[in-house]
Amino acid sequence: MTEYVFRPSRRVNGKRVFARLFSGAYSLGRGEKPKRVALHTPDRRVAQKRLRELIVKAQQLAEGLLPAIQPSLSLPLHGLVSEYEADMKSRGLAAAHVKESIARVNRIVRHCCWQTLRSVTPASYCAWRGTLTCSAKTKKESQTSLLAFLNWLVRMDRLHVNPLSKVDKIDVRGKQVRSSRAFTEDELRSLLASVSRFRLAYLWLLYTGQRKTAVAALTADDVEFVEGRGMARFDASNAKDKETRVIPLHPVLEAAIRHLWTPRQDVVGPMPEPEQFYADLKRAGIQRTDRSGRALYLHSFRKSFQTLCVGSGVNQR
Repeated sequence: MTEYVFRPSRRVNGKRVFARLFSGAYSLGRGEKPKRVALHTPDRRVAQKRLRELIVKAQQLAEGLLPAIQPSLSLPLHGLVSEYEADMKSRGLAAAHVKESIARVNRIVRHCCWQTLRSVTPASYCAWRGTLTCSAKTKKESQTSLLAFLNWLVRMDRLHVNPLSKVDKIDVRGKQVRSSRAFTEDELRSLLASVSRFRLAYLWLLYTGQRKTAVAALTADDVEFVEGRGMARFDASNAKDKETRVIPLHPVLEAAIRHLWTPRQDVVGPMPEPEQFYADLKRAGIQRTDRSGRALYLHSFRKSFQTLCVGSGVNQR
């Protein structure tokens, strides 16, 4: 029998980078190909414990000590999705993340005509996925949300195994519908010189390098001036990597805040929607798409921040 835990790795720019969370591999019989499972923990001892529990359950199932068909398999699937949604909310996950994840799961359930867990099969899922005409990224996000739901059912002992665990995941590398690009310095000057309503929001995005959701969530309590220097605190609950960051304010951003912001107002000001951002680009005379087909999005401010930092000799980490 094979049993071990490990952190998956991949090569990035010639260097081996290890994942933060452990995975495991096991096989029950001699010569059997090891099965890989995600263990969702950065702690090795916890990972070993979770892998041991999975192996014991697999052995019990193979020996007939667990029922082959669980009562949960006959329950209405929409009710289990509602339980999953309630659990996600109770864990304090971001409301937008919960809403998007549940919408994806419900969309798959509806289009695949799944009524109960018994009807969830790799064949029916792959047949539906084959009819999709959306981008590879959208397909991958849908599959990720569905797998998270099914893995939750396994952890809640509503399923023995995830029925879709062996379905290949979508590879999005090189399949972007339209890749993004960074602003040039001239484009940034033109945009900031031509806008007024969203100028403060654009400065926040550019000079902190944070995502739109993290910037939009800032409040007056997150910004303070200590000994004449401004600092902004980005809470972990609004960050994609769930890490809290305290970022010193760039002098240009700090001057704009002192000039435009009063304690009675939102510290960031109005945050533009994509359509408003594209209108500002047009007003500033900026071509959204370059000759290579790369386009500007609100996320391009983050890319520009990274590009400008690298150009100034700042280590990416």
